[in-house]
Amino acid sequence: MIEWQHPTGVTPERVAVCCLGPTKLDLVEIQTAHEPQPGLRHGDIDELWGLNAGINWLWGRVEWDLLFVMDHLGGEEAVRPEYGAHIRSRSRFTPVISSDNLSGFEEAHPYPIAQVVAHVGAENAYFHNSLPYVLAYALFLGVKEVHLWGADYSHERLKDRETDRANAEYWVGFCRARGMRIIVPETTTLLNAHKHGWFYGYLHQPPEALRNG
Repeated sequence: MIEWQHPTGVTPERVAVCCLGPTKLDLVEIQTAHEPQPGLRHGDIDELWGLNAGINWLWGRVEWDLLFVMDHLGGEEAVRPEYGAHIRSRSRFTPVISSDNLSGFEEAHPYPIAQVVAHVGAENAYFHNSLPYVLAYALFLGVKEVHLWGADYSHERLKDRETDRANAEYWVGFCRARGMRIIVPETTTLLNAHKHGWFYGYLHQPPEALRNG
């Protein structure tokens, strides 16, 4: 098995992952509000990872450290030439990890699927959308803390993503059980965080310190 090297050349301990769901806007607000906002700051993380069309999010002005496009890149380019051109252009100066369909995208790095599966166990190889790949990769790499934005699935402004939610929550639980700290915004529907740690069946809710966050 070929030894894997993280494309940025360093092994980050703290990573922010920005997916494309509505709560990505909450991260933008924290970073760009006129008055300082509580939440994630640049100094709180070592790397910022993005997904898919995040390649051209804010017209390419985000300083991504790493991008994941877990799709058939040639197929994406055939359907949406402009998007393919963005991937091709961005991959020249920002590392892009993708699946095994890299023909014509020589700058992209193939996802280390064999190494990741060996690390987490074949019985846990449950990858039905992009975020599980990212979380499993972070665990494999040794990342200790992940701040997760825009991974919303069931949000009222999204449609037809509910079936992917279980896969994402499986990996959040798996990574937390392995010691990784995963932090989600209180506005996301992932882990029902928008319900603010509500405990089913309790007339008097347990203290806030016991709640999911």
